[in-house]
Amino acid sequence: MKGMAKDLGVKCSYCHNMKNKSLDEIQHKFIARDMMSMVKQINEDFMTPMKVDAITCWTCHRGSTAPPHSIDDKPKPHEH
Repeated sequence: MKGMAKDLGVKCSYCHNMKNKSLDEIQHKFIARDMMSMVKQINEDFMTPMKVDAITCWTCHRGSTAPPHSIDDKPKPHEH
């Protein structure tokens, strides 16, 4: 989880209630679950069979909560 937080440039509290991390009350946590499933599927279906390095959150996000829409976009850091 700490690696994912770093890849998105956020702290754990971006997705988790720090008093009870198991609670599902923050929308970012649901989005993160979907993204983790997508990354896992891409790695299993494409990267592993091609024998290339697996992708991670960093592959697209590059330290930003939203990946750039084009190569010219600047990263959009999370505002606290």
